[in-house]
Amino acid sequence: MIVKSIVHPMIFLVLIVGSSSRILADELILRESGSIIRVDLAGHASPFVATGGSIQVLGQEVFCAQGKTVNVYNPDGALLRSISVPADVVSYINFVVLPDRRMAFLDNHYDAIYFTAPDGTYLKTVPLFSVPDQHWQNMDGVVVNHTLVISENGNRQVVAIDLASYNLSIFRDLQTLHGSLGPITYAGGSYYIAQAQSVLTFMPDSSATELVAKTPVGNITGIAAAGGRLFVVVNGVSKRTSSDPQAKHGVLYELHPKDGTATVILDNLDYPEGLAALCDQNPQTRPIIETQKRFFYNTN
Repeated sequence: MIVKSIVHPMIFLVLIVGSSSRILADELILRESGSIIRVDLAGHASPFVATGGSIQVLGQEVFCAQGKTVNVYNPDGALLRSISVPADVVSYINFVVLPDRRMAFLDNHYDAIYFTAPDGTYLKTVPLFSVPDQHWQNMDGVVVNHTLVISENGNRQVVAIDLASYNLSIFRDLQTLHGSLGPITYAGGSYYIAQAQSVLTFMPDSSATELVAKTPVGNITGIAAAGGRLFVVVNGVSKRTSSDPQAKHGVLYELHPKDGTATVILDNLDYPEGLAALCDQNPQTRPIIETQKRFFYNTN
């Protein structure tokens, strides 16, 4: 295990070009309990916005969904606009911003995906089942080639929704694995999906599912690719509720597929529950630098 502990400095850097900012280097946006921070790939952190909520990044905009409002920020954390979530979105555990700025709200209670227009107007509901199964699964999503890929339907099955027709299909059956599925991302032609303390990868045209790496602690609550590197965040124990000074709190790790290890990038995080890449280019087109994996699972 390679361990590199980096202090959590709260230095706020604003990059301004002309009258508006732009991203000059890949960074991460990380959701803690009650706030969102910005972290460079060396582990230096700065405040982003003092609010909670699920986070998504599209281009030069950061979307934060909390309750019945989605706030949209520029890379400096300045509020650009607010979007109301319609009443048709009954509940949601997470959301995904689509390339055309439609939004998909993921509901693990009623097992449904609610789609809205960029302005928040309700469009459509896609049920996962005819009757909700009450499995209360984790749900995360990523868009690849006009398809929304969702990490879990409650039966350890990755599902896909065609964004033109809204047709639902089983994308990857991982029922032979133990434990639930969680955050998912895509980079360089491969999907990366997390379980409590491990990250697996697979390619759409291959039946093999490979183990990328494991983290020393869990639970993994976010995954992102940036700068040709793969990162996860684990929630550990909330600093607000833990009385044990030795308790492990939230940690941001970089994963190394070549040898299956994890390096600490930033620790002492307050119950982190989300991670996204803020990149100057589309991170989906970049391969993870270390491509040699160690373990293989046959999920057929």
